[in-house]
Amino acid sequence: MMKMKSSRYFSFFLAATFLLQTAGSCHRDPLTPDEKPDPPVDSSVVRIVETGEGFDSFGAAVLAANASAAPVTVRLLVDCASAGVRVSNPSWAKVTIDLAGHSLEMLGELKVLSAAEIADSSTPGDGTPGKGFINAADSPALSAANCAELTISGGNIICTKDSTYTVRIEDGARTIVNGPARIVSEKYRCLYLYGSETARSEASLTIKDGWFECAEGHNIITTTRSTNAGAHRICLLNVSGGHFRHAGSDYSATRRCIYRGYDNCTAKVSGGFFDTGEIYRHGSQSVHDYTAEGAVVTSTQTDFPQEYAAGYTHYVKMERGPEAADAAVRRLFEESKAANLVVMAYKGDEMVYSAAYGYRCKKKGCLDTLEVHDIYRLASISKSFTGAAAMLLVEQGKLDLKAKVNDYLALLPEGKRFTVSNPKYPDVPITVEMLLNHTSTIGGSNYAVEVFSKNITYSSDKPGEVYDYSNMGSVVAGAVVELASGERLDKFVKSNLLDKIGMPHSGFNCSLIDTMSGPKFTYIYTSSGSYSYETAYPPMLTAAQEANYVLGYNTGFVSPAGNMKSNAEELCRWARTLQMGGLSPDGVRVLSEKSVRDMVNNTGPGSRYGYFLYTNVSVIPGQIRTGHNGGYNGAHTTMYFGMSFDASGTIVPPEKGSADDWRIVTLSSGGSGEDSLGDGITKALYYTLIER
Repeated sequence: MMKMKSSRYFSFFLAATFLLQTAGSCHRDPLTPDEKPDPPVDSSVVRIVETGEGFDSFGAAVLAANASAAPVTVRLLVDCASAGVRVSNPSWAKVTIDLAGHSLEMLGELKVLSAAEIADSSTPGDGTPGKGFINAADSPALSAANCAELTISGGNIICTKDSTYTVRIEDGARTIVNGPARIVSEKYRCLYLYGSETARSEASLTIKDGWFECAEGHNIITTTRSTNAGAHRICLLNVSGGHFRHAGSDYSATRRCIYRGYDNCTAKVSGGFFDTGEIYRHGSQSVHDYTAEGAVVTSTQTDFPQEYAAGYTHYVKMERGPEAADAAVRRLFEESKAANLVVMAYKGDEMVYSAAYGYRCKKKGCLDTLEVHDIYRLASISKSFTGAAAMLLVEQGKLDLKAKVNDYLALLPEGKRFTVSNPKYPDVPITVEMLLNHTSTIGGSNYAVEVFSKNITYSSDKPGEVYDYSNMGSVVAGAVVELASGERLDKFVKSNLLDKIGMPHSGFNCSLIDTMSGPKFTYIYTSSGSYSYETAYPPMLTAAQEANYVLGYNTGFVSPAGNMKSNAEELCRWARTLQMGGLSPDGVRVLSEKSVRDMVNNTGPGSRYGYFLYTNVSVIPGQIRTGHNGGYNGAHTTMYFGMSFDASGTIVPPEKGSADDWRIVTLSSGGSGEDSLGDGITKALYYTLIER
C-alpha cells in the first residue's frame, strides 16, 4: 500500500483538492467525568488504520483511502463534520468507515461509488447498535450509485428535519444491511431504492438484520424507477430479517412498511418483525396483513415479547423443505380447480420435486390416474422449438434473420406462392427476425388450415417497431424454416433437436412419438370440465395430405405455434439444453451458445421477448426467469429456468450448481387462468426447494 506523508501541508493539499470535501470542523466534545480521553494520535482527528496516518479532516482521510490500491479503514477518533464526501476507489478496494462510537455530522452527502462498508467498532456484540452516528439534516445522509457495493454492518444513520430519505440506492448499486445498524428517518422514507433503465444491472437492497424506523404515516421503504421501463428488472428488494416500525402510537392503515411504485421494482419478504399497519403496498392498492412472496404471516401481536408487540406486529417467516413444497403445490392445484397437473423441478442436475395430480382421463369407461411421465400438448412452448430450428439454420448459413421473409416465400412453387406485406407500410419489408420477436405486425386466426396465407391480417403499426404477440407470425416462421431447410418442420426438429437431446416422447407429429414404452397422451380438459383429446392430439396428416404436402405452404398442418407434445422429464431436458447454452444434459452440442444468447437477449421494442423465448423478472424477485408458457383449448403449460447477467448486462448460462441453476416445468389442463397456476407453483418450488 502506498505510504502517505502526514505533514500538515500534505493533509491540507489533500483536503483542498478533493471535490465536495469539507473545509470545516472536527472537534472534541468536553469529557464527562466517566469518560477517558482518546489515546494521543499526533495532532490528527481521523486516521487510516493500516498505516496509522492521521488527517486533519474526514474528507482528507477518505481521499487518501480512495487513492489506495488495497482495502483500508477510516476510523473516527473524535466527532467530525463533513460538507460532503465521495467514496470512489478506482481500484475497487473496499473502504471501511468505522464510526468507532463517534458522531459524523453530514452537512452534505456521503456518496458511495465503489466498494464500501459502514461499520461501528463500538457495537457491544449483543445485537444492539453501537454508539456511532451519522447525522444529517438534508437527505440523503448516505447514498450508493454507479454499481457501488455498499455494506451497512453497524452504527446509527439518522436523517432529521426536512429529509425525504436517509439512505438512497440507485443506478445498479447493490446494498446489504446485515448487522445491528439503526437507520431512521424522522420525516419521510427511511430507505429509498431507485432503479434506472440505463443501468447495466438492477439497483438492489438486501436486508438481513437491523432496526428501521420512520415517522408515522409514511413509507419505511420505497422502491420506484423512472417512467420508462428497460428490458430487464429495474430494482430489487429482498428482506429476510430486521425490525421495521413507525414512530408514535397511532398505528393507522395509512402507514406501510414497503411501498412498491412500479412493476419493474420487485419485492420479496421472507422474514422480519413488522410493527406497522401495512407490511406491503403496491401503487394505490392497499393490502393489509400482506402474505409476502414465498412466505407466510405466522402470527400477530401477543405471541411475541412486549418489545415486538406494539401496534400491528407481524412476524413473517419462510416455510421451506419438501413438505412445505408439496403442501403449497397441492393447495395451488386445489384452488385452481384444474383437472390434472404434472410438476417437475431440478436444482442443478438433481431432480428435487416430481408430482402428478388428478386423472389422465376421467369419463365413463376411462378412469386413468395421471402419471408424471404422461404426455401433454405444450401449446405456445412449441414456439421455442421453432425458434431453435431457425437458429440452427442460421448456424448452417441457410437462413439470414435480417433477410426479407418474401425472399424465402419466393421459393414456393408456382400456384402456391404468396407474400407478406403490411398494406399501411408497403415499403417496409417484414424480416425473419420480426417473426421471431413478434414485431412483424402479422395477425390472423385459423392458422392451422391448409392455406394459412388466406387468413393473414396486419396491425396498423409499422413492422419492427411494436411488440404484438402473433401465432400467425409463428406459423410463417415455420414456413420459412421449411423453405430454408428443404424439410418438413416436424421432421427437421425431430432429427436435429429431439433425437440429439434424448426426447423420444416429444414431437410436433403424434405419429413420430413413442407411445409404446409407457407414457400416454393426457386428455386435455377445458375450464368447463369437457375434454378435447382429439383436438389436442390429432393424427398429424392423412395419407393424402402427406403425399401432397408442399413445404412452406401446408405448414399450418404442423402448427409450429402450438402443436409440440412432450412430457415433464423431456421438457426439463429441453430447458436444460437452453439453460446451458445449447449443450444437452448428456453433453451433446445441439445449438451454439451464441444462438441461445441471441434467442434470449435480442428482445423486441418494448418487450422482454427474444427469439421465441422471453425473460420474466417479476414472478421470482431476484431471479431472471427465462423460458415460455402456453395455453390452448384448456391446456396450461410453463417451462422456466434460471439465467444470469454478465458484466455487460447480457444474459448468460448459470454456473453449474449456482443459485441460478434451476428449472421448473408445469403441465396442466382445466381450471382458470393461462399461467397463474404455473407461476404460483414456480414461485412456491423456488422458495421452498431451490433457494435453500
